[in-house]
Amino acid sequence: DLWSGGWAKGMVVISGTIAYLALRRSGGGRPDSAMSRLRAEEVSRAVLLENLAAETTEADLEDFLSICGAVDGQILNIEKKEALVVFQDEEGRQAALMINGGKLHGSPVTVSPVPDDYWAENGLEDGLAADESTDTGIPVISAQELEGMDDMRRSRTAPANPNLFGPSSDWIENMKQKFLEAKKNATEVAKEMGEEAKVVSKELNNSIRGSIADANIPEKFEAAKSSASQSATQTKEKFAEIDAQYEVSGMIPKALALIGAFGYFLYRSTSATKVSFACCMFSAFSGIGEG
Repeated sequence: DLWSGGWAKGMVVISGTIAYLALRRSGGGRPDSAMSRLRAEEVSRAVLLENLAAETTEADLEDFLSICGAVDGQILNIEKKEALVVFQDEEGRQAALMINGGKLHGSPVTVSPVPDDYWAENGLEDGLAADESTDTGIPVISAQELEGMDDMRRSRTAPANPNLFGPSSDWIENMKQKFLEAKKNATEVAKEMGEEAKVVSKELNNSIRGSIADANIPEKFEAAKSSASQSATQTKEKFAEIDAQYEVSGMIPKALALIGAFGYFLYRSTSATKVSFACCMFSAFSGIGEG
């Protein structure tokens, strides 16, 4: 009996668990209208897409916003040609605002922050859904639909419609045009900076030339050169005068040769040899003086 009672309790627990999981999967654990409510912090991550083409689908919006970041949820109202999209973080919202004007199905899409009066006009106050009986005209996203969106976001490896954003699509061309415009502006700024640098360089060169002219550097250089030339001429004339008086020009080569020999023998010879050589050198110089 004890075993039978435990087995019965176990079956009840298992059955209850299975029923609970089935209820969660079907969305029955939470009313569909409750899933459409936006919390205040979600409002700060929301953007409004307007001027959508009539054939726009939720999959198209997924592809259009895939480069911006992960989407937390979206509400598409094709009758008003608009969609409310909530991103998982603020960076995704900022990226979405940057693609304002991108084309989807040939129609330029307006991406903007959600206006303050949007919530009241659509039966939403401070980002929270109004009473369930209020008809806002915006479709309600069920728990099952949200779960399917999450699964699609996690498993998505390619856009749902790969032909929508081909290399020649309007959206790519639009972004390319914006890039070229930014590049052109940067080039113009660089050109202006280059012109300013040329003006500054020209003014600096003129200032340097003016300083050189004021300092009379060429005249001073010529004066110094002339003075050096005169000194060299005077030195040469003085040496010629001394040579004419004392006849020393012929003695200089002999003196240099003797000095070199004297130094070599002093380095290589013994003390006695050095003394003898010194005597010889003295005699030689005496002979030169007499000559």
